[in-house]
Amino acid sequence: MQHPIFIEKKLTKRKAENAFRELPRQGDMSPCYGTSMFPCLVDFCSNDYLGFAKETAIHLRQGDMSPCYGSGMSPCYGDSISPCYGATGSRLISGNHPFTEETERYLANFYCSEAALIFNAGYNANVGLFQCLPQRTDTVIYDEYIHASIRDGIKLSNAKNFAFEHNNLAALEQKLKQATGLIYVAVESIYSMDGDAAALKEISELCTKYNAVLIVDEAHAVGIFGNGRGLVVELGLENNVFARIVTFGKAFGGHGSAILGSNQLRDYLINFSRAFIYTTALPLSSIATIKNAHEFLLQNLSRINDLKEIIEYFIASTLNYKLSTLNSHSAIQCIIIKGNDEVKSIASKIQEEGFDVRPILSPTVPKGKERLRICLHSFNTKEQVDKLITHLNPPSREKMRTEVTLPLRACPDFSGGVGGVIINNPSTNEIFPLEEKPKRVIHNNFYNKNLKTFARENRKNMTKAEAKIWNELLRNKQCFGFKFLRQQPILNYIVDFMCPELKLIVEIDGYSHLFDEVYENDIIRQKKIEDLGYYFLRFTDDDVMKDFNNVIRTFEIYLETKKDKSPTLPSLKGGNHSEKNHKGNL
Repeated sequence: MQHPIFIEKKLTKRKAENAFRELPRQGDMSPCYGTSMFPCLVDFCSNDYLGFAKETAIHLRQGDMSPCYGSGMSPCYGDSISPCYGATGSRLISGNHPFTEETERYLANFYCSEAALIFNAGYNANVGLFQCLPQRTDTVIYDEYIHASIRDGIKLSNAKNFAFEHNNLAALEQKLKQATGLIYVAVESIYSMDGDAAALKEISELCTKYNAVLIVDEAHAVGIFGNGRGLVVELGLENNVFARIVTFGKAFGGHGSAILGSNQLRDYLINFSRAFIYTTALPLSSIATIKNAHEFLLQNLSRINDLKEIIEYFIASTLNYKLSTLNSHSAIQCIIIKGNDEVKSIASKIQEEGFDVRPILSPTVPKGKERLRICLHSFNTKEQVDKLITHLNPPSREKMRTEVTLPLRACPDFSGGVGGVIINNPSTNEIFPLEEKPKRVIHNNFYNKNLKTFARENRKNMTKAEAKIWNELLRNKQCFGFKFLRQQPILNYIVDFMCPELKLIVEIDGYSHLFDEVYENDIIRQKKIEDLGYYFLRFTDDDVMKDFNNVIRTFEIYLETKKDKSPTLPSLKGGNHSEKNHKGNL
């Protein structure tokens, strides 16, 4: 049978763009919780944020393989002894059961909602809600990064729809002013691809101001925020949100979803949501798993604290290594690596090192925003994070070891090799001055511990990058109210800038970060200083000169963290830094 020609063309194009999707094969990239038949990779890719997918207390009875719900809860079709394990039909025919409705009441109470209606998956819930809710004369306004399932649901409705720039409140308000009919605003509390949070309080206020209806997808927030109840409840906004979508296949380790709202909304969905009406219900095993997972969470809230601790550790570590991350404080962390080829290459290398990290390619994300999407879990350890981060370098880093010209800062050529990097090669013992291009850097090169000190003592002027940090951020603006000192010795290590009251160190590397052993040596010394209670922010010359806005943002993130822990610190809003430098991204 001949296939339509467009199928071949579309697939050929996708392959040419190196964006062709394939199902991963078990044995290639199986997470550690897989069977012993397959290689064990450390899980940094699954949505099993709390490790619930592996909990026998949730999924199985203790000591056997029977489904948790047992017998006695299924309709009787001529056999009063044997329970039904399958759903047998849709909820409106034979698939409804008192236990399902009991679980929905439990969920409504858990999530501080009037009612809940279970759907088979988060995708079904979003499609089913947006397909039937907005009418022809209505307007749906959604964040441009909204999940594909919501976009698909909106397409099935007859309403007008407009996207607004991601997390841009001014853009949202502009769209609200232009909207007609009943207005729906759709956002995710935690965005699935970037991991950042919506400004729910401000969005809620705008919806109130313009009489709009707010709908929030909480797929990646429930189980983590608000003691598992989601970001909406954590912020106390449950009465300001018309509908919430919660899912049970991520932090809760099961399957299915629910729409939370009023009793009237529940009745409406039962009558008009095609995704609910025309599908077989979830089996009782899935319903029991949903309820068990919520009950298990209430008894194990420490899992949430473990997850938040590992998130904070990861964020601090990536700041130290100056990786290009997004502004996320959730379990979803992203390392931006432009280009499908590059991100796939580095993901493959990381998997070979034993870490299950997956690339996210365009067109799933916009071109230039390709990334490694790293999911953190309560069961990940700091040691695993440390090892992962050592491999989170751009693929071009491999080439730099052998052939790329190094952008080295100028400094005098001292005698005895102090002004250069000594290559420990017994046969040649070559010395490459810092200004020159090494033809190759062999494996066992080491950093001359006196190099940095001698270079600093003999350097008359700051590098351009250091001057930019000093003049435009630290001295003139005093880093939003704090005083910084230049070139301070700590443990025989000269640091670029130090803020005593914040215990903050700022390092600008012009050359050492390009040599693996050199960089590792720097990190060893850095950790010793950190043991004294100091915190490192490390930049390269290129970071400062090419993306100074990100440097400012890095300072702000750190100071926000310090402010949260110490109410005596001044507000960042009082700083005199120019907002125009941030290009609306802060």
